[in-house]
Amino acid sequence: AARVLLEEHTPKGKGNYAALITEKIPEIAEPLAVCLAELGYRGFANFDLRRDGRDGRFYALELNLRQGRSNYFLTGIGANPAELVLRDRLLGENITPYDASAELLYRTVPYRVVRRYTQDARLADRAAALHRAGREVCPWYTRTDLLDPRRLAYVLAHMVRERRKFAAFLPPVCRK
Repeated sequence: AARVLLEEHTPKGKGNYAALITEKIPEIAEPLAVCLAELGYRGFANFDLRRDGRDGRFYALELNLRQGRSNYFLTGIGANPAELVLRDRLLGENITPYDASAELLYRTVPYRVVRRYTQDARLADRAAALHRAGREVCPWYTRTDLLDPRRLAYVLAHMVRERRKFAAFLPPVCRK
């Protein structure tokens, strides 16, 4: 499971996450895994969930039987989806369900954007601790990509655009 820290706020990107923290929430994950197993489903699945603020219950809004918009956070916690598909489909290995519950900060925006615009102070503090501990992943910062000066220039320009975009659509949160 993951807690969304930031979502895109541009008219075209609204609702897509820009930063999240992965975490283990057994009361959500276990019943959903049982449901998929009882259906005989085998593969990737993502659920869109919402917590009711009145009673704290979680509700599944949508089930996507595919990899999510970005599954790079799975690679960050050691479950590279491409490797799993290769081992399963090409090599014929018996792949057991992977416990993807290690806590990790995933972001597609600069860390300063995460810190400045995350509304929930507790989540912002958790993100800061993960950032300091090096427990974060950003698909824009892969070692191989950044060896190419053109790619590096593109990534840096993209991150500047992200800062401007959030500044245009969200008020910053004051933090110490």
